[in-house]
This record gives sequence, C-alpha cells and structure tokens, in this order.
Amino acid sequence: MSAPHAPTKPRSAYAFVWKFISGLILTGGLILITVLASGGDLSGMSRVLERAHVHAPNLRAIAESSLATQIHLSAAITAFFIGLYQLLGPKGRTPHRLLGYIWLALMLTAAISSFWLRGLNHGMFSFIHILSGWTVVVAPMILYAARTKNIKRHRTMATSLFMGGLVVAGLFAFMPGRLLWHVFFG
Repeated sequence: MSAPHAPTKPRSAYAFVWKFISGLILTGGLILITVLASGGDLSGMSRVLERAHVHAPNLRAIAESSLATQIHLSAAITAFFIGLYQLLGPKGRTPHRLLGYIWLALMLTAAISSFWLRGLNHGMFSFIHILSGWTVVVAPMILYAARTKNIKRHRTMATSLFMGGLVVAGLFAFMPGRLLWHVFFG
C-alpha cells in the first residue's frame, strides 16, 4: 500500500512561458514549411496582408457560420481559458480535478466537431485534423495518468495537448481566409 500522494506544487510561470515560446517556434516552422511547399510564392499572401486591418470583432461572421463551427469555436475558447488556469493554478485539489474533467470534455468536443470543418482543404481533411485525432487519443491517456497517480506523465501530456491542440491550432485559426481572420482582420 502506497502513501497518499501530496498535491504537486504549482509550476513556475517560466516553464509555461518556455512552452508557449516553443509552441510559437513550432508554429513558425510549420508556416515556413507551408510557404516552401507553395514554391515560395508569397504574392497572394502579401495582397491579403495589405488588405488586413484590425477592427472591432465582426461577431456576425461567427453567427453566420455553421453549427459545427460555432460548437468548435465555443469549446476551444472555453478550453483555452480553463486550460490556462489549470496550467498556472494550484494542482491536486478538487477544483483542479473538476476543471480537468470539464477541460477534457471541451477538448474532445472541439476535436470531434473539427471533423465537420473541412473548408481549409476544399472539403477534405487537412493537416490540422492530425491534431484533432491526436486529441481524441491523448485525452483519455491524460485522465488515466491522473487516476493512476502518474503525475509527471499527466502534466506532460496535458501541457502538450494545451500547446498543440489550443495554442498551435489556435494560431492556425488566424491564418488569412479563415473565420477568425475575418472576425478580427477581414
């Protein structure tokens, strides 16, 4: 019989900032790969950026989007803020556990609803859907790691899912032509 597990101490803000910067670097690399795959022709991108301007959010674009898009966006935004609190807040107590269940449910909702969103690749799945599949696989593993008291694995997988499934995918959601681009810049 093992001793009861003490709550883990809060992680430093430096660890979170480092992971955030790593996610930005990864996203930059993915964008570079996309540019190189297009033959380096950025003329279309430069025209889009010239027309971009920051303005008050155009929420009508969200209201006019499909139900799957609205569900996906609502789940992802809520999961982002709960996940941010989970990463920076106290661990091992009842609120962390309860919010963890809610966060996993929101992540699964965002991932599953994304399979109905195929506008990026002309009706086909895109490379971003790999993150959705990854989320569906990893979410139960995060829960299992927490339930079996494998806190190091739980922390690593939850942080990775937050960075990949929300930060990296979220940055791609702001690419020109996508819904969030039109909401804030279009």
